Amino acid sequence: MIVLDKKNKQVLTPHCSFCPETFFSPAEDHLPRVGCCSYSPLFGLFELSKMAQHNETFLRTSILNHENAQILPYQIKVHANVDPSFYKQQSFSLTKLERDDLKLRYSVCVFLKQGEGCSLPPFYKNIVCRSFICPTVESMLSETEQHHLQIMVRTITQVASQFHIKHEKKLIQKGIDLLSNPNAVISYLKEIKHIPS
Repeated sequence: MIVLDKKNKQVLTPHCSFCPETFFSPAEDHLPRVGCCSYSPLFGLFELSKMAQHNETFLRTSILNHENAQILPYQIKVHANVDPSFYKQQSFSLTKLERDDLKLRYSVCVFLKQGEGCSLPPFYKNIVCRSFICPTVESMLSETEQHHLQIMVRTITQVASQFHIKHEKKLIQKGIDLLSNPNAVISYLKEIKHIPS
């Protein structure tokens, strides 16, 4: 079962509480079961603009200046917390992709509150967090549900991606980015008149 939350433009499922996807299962018994909330969210201009206009303090303290933040020119990645036991693994023989997949099984998103779920307001969540449903859950859906899911996912990703591309071009033309001048980018994002929902 899935819930297509049209108001907040997100896809939800109660299966996440008992994630059945083996890819997201914890690597060791002592690690919490968090499913795909082992992901490190990447916030683009679409999400950052909403934060800038609704709660600039949150954007600055919880995203831009988060201790796990990796600032990119037009995105901010907030890396998940990685359990120290990951670093004890003999993973030198693995490819980078295999190592990243293994690391995911030791990770927990910094915005996940155990027993409660995501602590971010829905309109701050990124494209992936609002649209991803794992293959195991998707395979449980009827054809009709899968069709509605695909439409919703396409809508979510198109709106955010088009917004990001449009405003990244404008910021490049202005010669500003988050690495060299985050204040100028935030000021620009605050001035955008219409942000799609």
